[in-house]
Amino acid sequence: MKLRKTLSILLALVMILGISGSAMAATELVFWDMVWGGADAYIPTAEKLVEQFNEEHPDIHVTYQSTAWQNFYQTFLTAVTAGVAPDVSTGAFPQAVQYAQMGEITDLSSILEEWQANNDPILDDFVPGILEMERYEGVLAGIPWNMDPRQIWYNKDAFDQAGITEMPTTWDEFLECCRLIKENTDFIPFNFAGGDHMATQFSIALFAMNDAGWSNSEGTGAFEDKQKIVESFEFLGELVKNGYVSEGIAGYIGADADLMFYSEKVAMYWSSPLNGIGEYPELIEKVFALPAIGKTAESAKNYVWPNYVMSFSQTEHPEESKIFLKWWVENCQPLYYVGELNSMPALNSTMQNEFYADKKIAKEIRDVVLEKTTTPVSPAPTLYLAFSQIEGETIPNAPIQAILTGATNYDELAEKLLADIQDAFDDNAE
Repeated sequence: MKLRKTLSILLALVMILGISGSAMAATELVFWDMVWGGADAYIPTAEKLVEQFNEEHPDIHVTYQSTAWQNFYQTFLTAVTAGVAPDVSTGAFPQAVQYAQMGEITDLSSILEEWQANNDPILDDFVPGILEMERYEGVLAGIPWNMDPRQIWYNKDAFDQAGITEMPTTWDEFLECCRLIKENTDFIPFNFAGGDHMATQFSIALFAMNDAGWSNSEGTGAFEDKQKIVESFEFLGELVKNGYVSEGIAGYIGADADLMFYSEKVAMYWSSPLNGIGEYPELIEKVFALPAIGKTAESAKNYVWPNYVMSFSQTEHPEESKIFLKWWVENCQPLYYVGELNSMPALNSTMQNEFYADKKIAKEIRDVVLEKTTTPVSPAPTLYLAFSQIEGETIPNAPIQAILTGATNYDELAEKLLADIQDAFDDNAE
């Protein structure tokens, strides 16, 4: 009996050690995820997703770490330079290419190749133009998983009072709408946040409406067709000259401009997806997305920021990191349906989910805004290194704010912007 009891104890110990050994054998990964929605809903949903992955992949264990947007640039840079980068992370639009240039990003081309080899339907499910945008010297630095569009919103009450029955598609038609609103209503025709980084983002939208951008078509230098930039500045100048924008627009930060629109003082507002409008339920049914406008109807377009998930080359487990990263892209839908993710899905199939049936703002983005879109780097096909410097230093803010305060020397402003943007390209070429 004593021998049998001893053998039973030894067998139990072997089983315990075996279980512990199996658990210890699991590959450990650290995942940094930005707070993409309300913390009370988004973080618990993201944590449950990671738990689901861990259950489905007992040989891989992912530790979830929520990462705040405040000082995120320095947070990542410090971790990378100190050699303690996460295995996988989500991040801002230019981030993957920034670290690819530093040699700190895992090439994700094998994920794309696997989808291609399997004729995976996901390849046709991505919003066009975003899947291979984050390439750097052949390295696929990130895979898109959500996106953040920019567009003009309008208050239907203002349009009704002004007698506007047809949506504008060109700059001239837009100016006419502004005239009707100014002459027939108490609304300010148009507004955006001209006093912070949104002025730089508005320059992207403004130039895209005229088939232009910060770069040339190859993404190797500053824009080459200065006349298109001059024409864009002239359009903005017409809005200012005719009193179609808020008097204090050059000083408005995002919260100021939001409040102007939410308090129904402004008829049309260029912005992000209006995440704060939920606090104004009586306003939601009045607000609609304006179809894309342009210098001509053919050039009319909005633009969208794709956001990417990436793996850092410091990881000791690149293959396991790619397994998790691919799984995240394919299975992140609950973050929208439960986690109140503020951005829009990168996959068309997710946007068609019945979840959006009663989501007014999201439906407007899906059905109106995304019909004609481009990317922030247009006309370049992929993200270029100078982009981060141009945006980070808000280089286009200067001419935009000059025009908002009355400047009309459009050619000189375009020439100066061309030189400043080219300097950024030259800095990143050294």
